[in-house]
Amino acid sequence: MKNKKDKKNKEEESKKKKLENLMKELNKKYETCVMKRPSEAPSYKKSHHPTGSLGLDLGLGYSEYNNQWGWPGFSVCELIGEKGTAKTCFCLRAAKYWVEKGGLVCYIDAEHALEEVKLKAFNVYDNPQFVIVNPESGTNTWDLFHDNMKSGIYDLIVLDSLATIQSRAEEDAESMEDEKTMGGSAKLNNEAVRQIHANYCMLANKYDDGKDVTLPMIMIVNQSRQTLSPFAPSTSPGGEGRKCLDMVTVKLSELPGKDNILSRDIITVDKEG
Repeated sequence: MKNKKDKKNKEEESKKKKLENLMKELNKKYETCVMKRPSEAPSYKKSHHPTGSLGLDLGLGYSEYNNQWGWPGFSVCELIGEKGTAKTCFCLRAAKYWVEKGGLVCYIDAEHALEEVKLKAFNVYDNPQFVIVNPESGTNTWDLFHDNMKSGIYDLIVLDSLATIQSRAEEDAESMEDEKTMGGSAKLNNEAVRQIHANYCMLANKYDDGKDVTLPMIMIVNQSRQTLSPFAPSTSPGGEGRKCLDMVTVKLSELPGKDNILSRDIITVDKEG
């Protein structure tokens, strides 16, 4: 009986040594801490940051870490809405908050429509901590997005907007009815959105190793469009890959009866993942 226990203990010790050697080997191979025990991993205390709207802050949740309501840090937030529902203003309000805290903000203006008046209104026009990126194409947009995210220096990265990103085939096509171009943007955005999670994992591993990196908050602006189906009156571009992310979706819609001076919007918060 004693021999069996000793044999079992030796097998357990052998497995533990093999596991330790495997962890050291893989961590050395990938040059980062890809394997660790739960007790060795740092706890990511997710802070929240105010949106400027009390009702939206309450819907997005509360963080005991920094005693704030609002946007969840170290996560992806998608703003979906029709034209004129203040999606860009919400993003610029978040940018202003981070800049005032001393953080760095990267604003990827894929629409090339960011107005100087809005930038001055939110005090980010001549701020050196606020950077605007104007990509030339859809593929170029995602390349710039991932390169900036992998740098690990930004507190907030904004992509405005997902609906304008087209694949290279669609941009070069003479007719949108060409079968080769169909679904090109959805495929491009699917792959790119899934890559966001891989970027987060890479930054988190560097953070675990004690390297000086920042885990950014991502804000993606999207548009809602009408469809011909009575069962789904509206849809948003970007493909199904967005559902794979731990994403907070904020849907903005106008109330009927809008006039030229005042407008009221309905805000719906959907927490996925």
